[in-house]
Amino acid sequence: MSAIYTCCDAKYQWFLPTWAYSARRAWPDADIQVDYYGDLHTDCLALLQRIGVRVAFLECYNLIPSCTRFTFNSKDGSEVLITDCDIAFLDSGVLDYLRTKMLLDGLGCYAAFQGARKRPIRPDIAPDGWVGNMRRLCGGFVLVTPEWWSRTVKARVKYHTMIHEHSWGGYREADEVMLCRICEESGLPLPGYQKFAEIHRNLHVGDFREDMNHRWTNDIKMMRLLPAPSIDKAKTLLEDEGFQDVLSEVRLHGDEVVTYAWKIAIAHIMSFQNPASLGRV
Repeated sequence: MSAIYTCCDAKYQWFLPTWAYSARRAWPDADIQVDYYGDLHTDCLALLQRIGVRVAFLECYNLIPSCTRFTFNSKDGSEVLITDCDIAFLDSGVLDYLRTKMLLDGLGCYAAFQGARKRPIRPDIAPDGWVGNMRRLCGGFVLVTPEWWSRTVKARVKYHTMIHEHSWGGYREADEVMLCRICEESGLPLPGYQKFAEIHRNLHVGDFREDMNHRWTNDIKMMRLLPAPSIDKAKTLLEDEGFQDVLSEVRLHGDEVVTYAWKIAIAHIMSFQNPASLGRV
């Protein structure tokens, strides 16, 4: 069975329990793993241990978890689904979706999706857009095999050293540019520009952070990012008693960023009106 893996530090630690519980719910037999930098709150750790998560505490501080999840391999030799830590999984579909992507794109030992070529607009970082040497692979859901870890070791060591020396990073998309370069420098094929099917995007709770209000206040965008079938699955997740217990502890102990994000996410989910049903008697 695959390992479900993320990397995190104290800034987003309270996203981890709902990430872990929803992963366990989607893949009951999966090995759920977290590489963690810094001091993990004892209540958060207790929640993760109750769910059955393997937490590896890493000694290097002031690194970039979004980057090091692709460079540091504390995982075993299994197939690994690498994700953002602020995901709540709604079902198990994304794993088979990525396995199919691996075959159809001829990627061989991994699966990922290309990032958009023009957006977000970063003229100071990528003046020509996310093309050429600034091409990105979306980091939210990346499936890798033992072969990927072995074939990319030289490039991963290179970028891990750069991260440690603080000569890599500094902008939000750095992990995705780095991931693309790791694959390319390792002689691996890159995926085409097929669009990621939003139905497999699950619930990205981070979309509802206060500093992301340009996203969650845009109804048209949110209907695309969290379509009606996902809303229905999110409501089912929120009704799960075990998930309710975990979320209650998160909201009790969590920081303002996580608590706010869940508050807005739940309000959006519960108030959603499916346009297909409007006007029916």
